[in-house]
Formats: sequence, structure tokens, C-alpha cells
Amino acid sequence: MKKFQISAGLCLLFFILLLPVQGVFAQGDILIDWKQPALKEAQEGDSFSYKLDIYLPANTDKRLLELNLTLRFDDKLDVKDYRLEGANLQEGDYKILHSVNQTNGKNFISLSIHDLTSLAGDKDLSLVVDTVVKPGKFNVTRFENDYVLSYLDSNQKPYHEQKVVETLPGPGSEGDLPEPGQGTYTRAMLQDYVNAAFSLDRRRLSQEEAYRIDAALYLGRFYLVKSDLSQGEIQRAIQELSQAMDAVRPAYLKGYPDGTFRPKHSMTRAEVASMFARVMNGGEVPSGSSSFRDVPRGSWYDGAVAYMEESQLVRGYEDGTYRPNKTISRAEFASIVVKFSKLSSQAGAKTFKDVPQGHWAAGNIAKVTAAGLMEGRSEGVFAPNDQITRQEVATVMNKILYRQPNEAFLRKYAENPFTDLSEEAWSYTNILEAAGQ
Repeated sequence: MKKFQISAGLCLLFFILLLPVQGVFAQGDILIDWKQPALKEAQEGDSFSYKLDIYLPANTDKRLLELNLTLRFDDKLDVKDYRLEGANLQEGDYKILHSVNQTNGKNFISLSIHDLTSLAGDKDLSLVVDTVVKPGKFNVTRFENDYVLSYLDSNQKPYHEQKVVETLPGPGSEGDLPEPGQGTYTRAMLQDYVNAAFSLDRRRLSQEEAYRIDAALYLGRFYLVKSDLSQGEIQRAIQELSQAMDAVRPAYLKGYPDGTFRPKHSMTRAEVASMFARVMNGGEVPSGSSSFRDVPRGSWYDGAVAYMEESQLVRGYEDGTYRPNKTISRAEFASIVVKFSKLSSQAGAKTFKDVPQGHWAAGNIAKVTAAGLMEGRSEGVFAPNDQITRQEVATVMNKILYRQPNEAFLRKYAENPFTDLSEEAWSYTNILEAAGQ
């Protein structure tokens, strides 16, 4: 969740951030909340409105002298309009400038308030910037926007605090925070985050990942017992916990460009290959080319199929094809799960009237049901030839990866980025977990 230049007249603080999709950050006594729209795939002409909320401390006019804020937008965005909201400022009390770097085409917005006494008691203000995706830009899954905040206190002392936050592509990103409700962070919210981080199953975590969770937990627990806990400290602890949890819960299933997840839709062999390759490579799909004659070189699934072929988790057909667009059945998926999880025991397996002993996948179905990874569609029915659905895949994979969803936490804090996913759906939290929300 990540660089730029700024010139400030006085010996001012430089605070550098690359923004997540949505996040709140502390700058000494000032809180900044830059809300960015969730992004899946953007096309030329798409409009995005960014709102940066600035929360000023009490007695601002006595504690701070000058505030300067510079926003730099991704080179795929053009700024169309901008405005300051929420503060009773006259035109001469502040200045907003829009400029474009002629070398890299990036748009800059600079806000200067040189006399904070002009706020006349206002403590909250917002800078709103309307942007549009530039011509010739298609299927954009990542915008990197930065800002620099600098200010001096009444003693001419600059504040300095630096933090780098990496923005990840797709819905949701490392460092995303829930809406705290009127910008307020509470001990109860911090306790929820501590509890959620503590409850994570660590069986598939690396030592580095486990230590990162521990470090965030130590900070959160320290602040929970601190008597004079400030909003900035709560916010910082939640930020660290959120980033740590997101890092160990990467998305392995994504939605579609139209904002849907399509829970009841089937999955193709290409989609399944991509998902497993992503799971096995820390969220990234490796490069490479497969030997199958019907997998085009450079296609979005070429590297994933090549990786799965090399790992011997999937096989092609006798005619040398992979048939990437063919949907995958529940029996076929069970067979991949057995190989991926290296299952061998059939002790305690369930029996199904539609899976006779001679069925080609009977052994694999017995193994996945014995392990508790898959269940029948109904009592005594496995439906081996039915196509497995995306919501079923999410549920199975969460079990395999020891990522059982934290129901209460996800329902309270997670953002649902999918227009067709109802909170009432049986798979609701499993899908949010699979999408890394």
C-alpha cells in the first residue's frame, strides 16, 4: 500500500504517503482521511471523485501557523475540478492551484492556508477533486496517488512523520480501514481489531508473517491499556493491525469488471488454474508458457496454466489441449484439491448414492469429504458431474488455507465491493474472505 517533490517556503515537515483505496493517517496533531473509490478495472473516460478530509486539533489557531498540502495524481488521471468544503474560509484565506507536470503528465493540486486563525473555529474541512481516466487508458487496475502535508506549530517547530503504504490492484488493498463513523476511532474498535488479529489461524503463515502479526498485536495491546490514549494512537494501532492482517489474507478470488462476483456461476479451467497459481505464489500469477496447443502465449491464463502443469496439479487431454474455457465439475475440483492438499486418508469419508465405487473420482471424493473440505449438495448426493460454483470454491479454499472467515468482524468492518452479493447469502463472509476484504 507507494514519491514526489514538494517545495515549501519554511522549514516544513515532509510526510510522504502513497494512498490505499481508503485510509486514515496521522500527521502529528492533524488527521488526514483520503477516501478513494474502490477500483477494479477503469476505462478511458471513467470519472472518479476523491475526497480528502482534514481533521484539525483543538485550538488550531493557537497551536498551528501554516498548512500546506500537495496532492499528486496518477499519470493515468486528469483533474477536471476541485473545491474546498466544510470550512468558512474567504477566497483570500486560502489558495488552491492546479498544475500539470509537462514531463510525466501528472496532475498536482496544492492547497495553502497561510493563516490558520482564519478558520474561525472550524476544525474539519475537505478537499474534493474530480478526475477522469485519460484517453487511451484501458483496464486500469491501479492508481498511485500521493500527497505531502507540511505545517508549523506556533513555536516555528516542524512536525516530521513518514510512512509508506503500498496500494495493491483490485478491490480492496493493504491498509484499508473501515469507516469509523463520523471519523471517530474508539477503544472498542481497537479491541475488535486486536481480537481479529489474535484469532487468525497461523498454520500456513511464514515466520515473517507471524512476527508481523505479533508486532501489530503488541502495539494494539499496549495502547489498549494506556490511560491517556489519543485518537491518533488508536488510529495508528488499527492501521498497523489492518495492514498486517491484509498481508496474510491476500485475495485469491476476484470479481468481474462490472462489479459482480457471480457466486452461483461456474468456474472455467483457466480461472481455477489462475486461482491456485495465485494461492501458491503469494497472490501473484507467475509468468511462463504452457505446452498446450489451445493456450495462447501471452493470454491472461498462460502463466497460470504453465505453473499448474509444471506442478502436476492439472492435466490436459489426450489431444494435447487444456480446454481453458471448459467449466470444471465438482469431481474434477475434488481431484485438484486432493493433489494440492496431498490428502491420502479416506477414514471417516461420507458415502453418496451418486458416487459408486467404480466412479473415476470416487477415491478423491472420499478423501476430500474425510478431510472435511467438501460436502454433498444434499443428503447422500455429491453431484460429481455438476459444475462447481464460485461460492463453493471460496468455501472450500478458505478451509484449505485455514482462513475460516471471522463472521462478526467481517460483517462489522469489511466492505462488500460486489453488487450481486447479498448479506443474507450463505456464502457472504466466505466470499469476502476469499476476496481479501
